[in-house]
Amino acid sequence: MPNGGVAASPLIAALQEPQKAAVSELARRLASCKDASEEGTNLYDDPLALVRYLRARNWDLDKGEVLIRKTARWRQEFGYSSIFDGSSVEELAKESQLGNMYVRGYDKTGRPALYFKPGGAGFNAEPAGVKYLVYCVERAIACVEKQARTGRLALPPHDPVGRKFVLLVDCDGLGMGSLLTGSIVRDLIGVMQDHYPERLGVAFFVNAPFLLHSFFTAASTFLDPVTIAKFQFVPDDGEERMQAMCQHFDPACLEPGFGGEDDEPFRSHIFLNVNQGKGVFGLEYAEQLRLSGLLNDEEADEEAVHSTGSTDYMEFLHVYRHWRVLNLPPTERTLVRGLAKRLAFSLTRQEDKEFFIEAPALIQYLRSKNWDVSKAEAAVCATAQWRQENVSCLYLPDAKSGRCSAAIVRECALGHFYIRGFDRRQRPIVYVKFRNPDSGQHQETLNYVIYVLERLLAVLQKSSEQPEDGVDSGCATVLVDFTGYESSNRPRLCTLRAALHIFQDHYPEVFGDVYFYHPPQKISCFWRFVGPFLDQRVRDKVIFVTSTTHWRQLVNTIFRADRLERSVGGENHAVFSSKIFLSKKVGGFIWGTEFDAQASAPDTIPRARVSFSNIVQQVEESGASTLVHEPAEPEGPLTNLVGTISWLFT
Repeated sequence: MPNGGVAASPLIAALQEPQKAAVSELARRLASCKDASEEGTNLYDDPLALVRYLRARNWDLDKGEVLIRKTARWRQEFGYSSIFDGSSVEELAKESQLGNMYVRGYDKTGRPALYFKPGGAGFNAEPAGVKYLVYCVERAIACVEKQARTGRLALPPHDPVGRKFVLLVDCDGLGMGSLLTGSIVRDLIGVMQDHYPERLGVAFFVNAPFLLHSFFTAASTFLDPVTIAKFQFVPDDGEERMQAMCQHFDPACLEPGFGGEDDEPFRSHIFLNVNQGKGVFGLEYAEQLRLSGLLNDEEADEEAVHSTGSTDYMEFLHVYRHWRVLNLPPTERTLVRGLAKRLAFSLTRQEDKEFFIEAPALIQYLRSKNWDVSKAEAAVCATAQWRQENVSCLYLPDAKSGRCSAAIVRECALGHFYIRGFDRRQRPIVYVKFRNPDSGQHQETLNYVIYVLERLLAVLQKSSEQPEDGVDSGCATVLVDFTGYESSNRPRLCTLRAALHIFQDHYPEVFGDVYFYHPPQKISCFWRFVGPFLDQRVRDKVIFVTSTTHWRQLVNTIFRADRLERSVGGENHAVFSSKIFLSKKVGGFIWGTEFDAQASAPDTIPRARVSFSNIVQQVEESGASTLVHEPAEPEGPLTNLVGTISWLFT
């Protein structure tokens, strides 16, 4: 804006003539002498910004120019534009999830409230922490500007251009062992004082440590009275605190820690939500919470959301702050974010969105497609359709409660495929065995395979939510036990091929290392022949164990002898029981548990009626020999690798 336009701006009409002249002259200086090291967009051409910087230096024109140019250079060096262009989403998400700073609600004059909790876990002034501070301040500024435009900001008569926010500081947890260092205080104060002058209206402190209160009391004799009035220490007594804060805030719009009644917890993914593509600047958390639809107990709020045409909130930003995503390299984090955004629109069913838009699933599909987002999106959509047609038929709600179909019971009783224990990397172990004859029932076998895979996903999901330090259990370890193998025990060719397609297409990257325990000699020979033609990543996952020495080394480094079954040289004498695996609950749940946890869980009160457990017992007592086999399918020429391996099993 030309300097003449600045002087004529109605925003500064209330200023005195000397002040208007100073604003006009500062605008002229900034326009006539531009520096490539300065980022002056929306700063040099903002009349109110010029007023604030001049006020901060008591209308000294030279000092005001120095201060505003300092901010322009800081913006260039700091990467100020990254706050708005989306390139800092990962950093902001990591800091936001700590819940130490956010904009929420307004005071009675319409000023937005910026909550600041320096005693919270993880707070620091590293570059990411300072960037998040700037982000929150900019959010607060956008809110106050919106309030002014809409006439909801009560400007004091003596300060018609004062558009400020309120700072609410909760010092809870800020004890002697966690006091901020001098560098942190210096960095935070420096940002606010040098680059956001005349933006702070008032700061309320609750749970302030004695040292902080004493320091401020001692320093107040040297501070300007206007500055002193901005800092208010709220009483610790609950009733007194509420009365003090209610003078400035509506209790319904204030958190309980400050004497208010708004006890809705802070959710960082809502605070960072892009508001259906419209942006978050100008929105504070309480308004975002209403738009998200999570306050569904308030019908008026829901009606307001629908009347404005807003759609239900899609929680996909929680992916950004997942620890597994944050541990990825920057390029791969960007790809995960892109896939999450795409699936939010390409998946139509809500249950599909809830299932697939999770960090572990997104990473698995991207890895399986060499990080090609388009291919991963197509694979997810194909799996979503497949799940609707195949997984739904398993009646998972019943299976999760221990009421499985008779077919699942029969297949489980064979003991061919189940989840039991964890290795030293906290990866669940999937046992595959061939000691009992195959049922010969193609579809029933596949249904049971899907059942076990769904349970495996639940185990992996539980591990993802509660990770151990330094442990990434995002996949399972497969232990293929050839003990007691006979050709009659192998699956049919069509069943084996279909199962492998299910693994590859619909449960990608679920399996990590695959150990072949004492496989037949011709299997080892065949692998040495075809191995060089396979992808290196696939070859590295398959480990053949043909000697006792090699296996003992693996037990000492990868597995745990006390958790492995005796059939593979372990010390766990407990025999697998399909009755326990299918029906016994751990803490009220079957999904998310594996056999060892079920076996060690206390017994529940048995039901009086004969039901599922009796069926399991009858099937197990009848033995695998009573199972009826379908006629073996004719096996033609060996057309692919699966057929060749199957032929070698015979």
